Amino acid sequence: MGPIEPMLVALDAQPHRRFVKSHLAADGLRFFPQAKYIVVGRDTRDVFMSFFNHYSAYTDLMFSILNDPDRPGAELPKCPEDPRELWPRWIAEGWFEWEPDGWPFWSHHHHLSTWWDVRDLPNVLFVHFGDLKSDPRAEIERIATFCGIEVADDAWQALLASVGIDAMRAEARGTDDPLQMAFEGGAARFFYKGDSGRWRGVLTDDDLALYDGAAATLAPELRRWLEGGRHASAV
Repeated sequence: MGPIEPMLVALDAQPHRRFVKSHLAADGLRFFPQAKYIVVGRDTRDVFMSFFNHYSAYTDLMFSILNDPDRPGAELPKCPEDPRELWPRWIAEGWFEWEPDGWPFWSHHHHLSTWWDVRDLPNVLFVHFGDLKSDPRAEIERIATFCGIEVADDAWQALLASVGIDAMRAEARGTDDPLQMAFEGGAARFFYKGDSGRWRGVLTDDDLALYDGAAATLAPELRRWLEGGRHASAV
């Protein structure tokens, strides 16, 4: 968020191998063959539950930033209290005319579909949230191999301990919890559950019928990957 110039300065100041986190779809950024792209995905229904947790926790300060008078487009509305009130628009309507879902933010399906189209390139790696949860070491080894990084045997215990949700909460709280400015509840709300399947018992059969309709537009292998991870598809 903000002007690009300070971001470039921060990147230039990185003394290690540079990395950038982005929410951009593959058709929304410049693609460099000498760079490597790690694409992280998750079951669409779990994405919605996580999104609702964040959106419903936005502070007044966060809304004032997002609804800056110089913003492009319409004003971001407040989040409804009931996730099922938001779900029909989120799963079937885009904030932008070229996106099929994600209202009032960006499209989950458009985002992953654009990256899926380039998944066979040697500098693109798909990593699934469920796989990271079920076997973090195997997924970290995949990422390390992809990036050409050798992990020492005696580093694994500390490495695995650092990637759990409790460690993330502790690290955020250890810096005076700046997330409190954006989210009610701060780090504890931002790093909320970190699990899968919370949509069960929340979304009804009618809600899931809307999901089936949206997911039917995806490439079948992409849908299988989103719902089941690496072992459910050819990725």
